[in-house]
Amino acid sequence: MNSIFDLSNGNIVPGVIIPPIDVDNNGKADAVEIYKVKEDAFSAVANGTYPSPPSRFENLATLGKPEGLSLAFIKWILTDGQQYLESAGFVPLTPEQQAESLDKLK
Repeated sequence: MNSIFDLSNGNIVPGVIIPPIDVDNNGKADAVEIYKVKEDAFSAVANGTYPSPPSRFENLATLGKPEGLSLAFIKWILTDGQQYLESAGFVPLTPEQQAESLDKLK
């Protein structure tokens, strides 16, 4: 997303076109499938209407159950670190996704 939208104003970078994805398979690009501003595109990724790929979750792997600094870093990514994602062009987790991910660490 950070190469598609001007993060300072949320508008599409001039000359860039986001091809719509016909999510409902009706053979046309409905208004909700066309993204003209960052907020709409980020919302579509967050609520799952813009499918994976091209949107996808970040996956982390550890050798065994994470502990110590590894666990602390993963928890930071899922909590305080979320505040930095949007300004970098990434979509933060929804509260439900955040809670589900944190539960996996238990």
